[in-house]
Amino acid sequence: MGGAGRTIAGFRQLLADIRLGVSERPDVIVVEIDVDCSRHGERSRQVERACTLERYESRVIVAEPDPHIESWYLADPVCVQQLLHIPARPSHPGAGCRKQEHKDRLRSIARSSGAPTPLGGVEYGPEIVAGMSLYRAGRNAPSLRRFTAEARAWLRAVR
Repeated sequence: MGGAGRTIAGFRQLLADIRLGVSERPDVIVVEIDVDCSRHGERSRQVERACTLERYESRVIVAEPDPHIESWYLADPVCVQQLLHIPARPSHPGAGCRKQEHKDRLRSIARSSGAPTPLGGVEYGPEIVAGMSLYRAGRNAPSLRRFTAEARAWLRAVR
């Protein structure tokens, strides 16, 4: 079972635990699944099927980085440059099914800064996200822009 399969299986288990009262029902669940060269919206459909199968009707937001989460980490090159203290601003590789390009680019950028990369650069993800401009990143990564728009809409609705 690949990454998406494991994520959906874990998500279904969470929904079953909520239904059985083992876990509390949250206000919203955010599920992140890399697109991994599948069609746009396929991961959302998988999450919707899981919700249907587990009879879960509360709010779920699906984050679908295209093609991988590393593309979102690289979407704000100004932030990456400042965080990793590299001299040149990295270019964003763009969307598309180039399975390793985003992962390799993040690893290369992190290594060029002299930073240790035991996880290939994703270990800097939380720091990158904390410092990124979602507006700038959304211009470079349409899948991130879709996710942030959906999250903002939910936040506005619950105010």
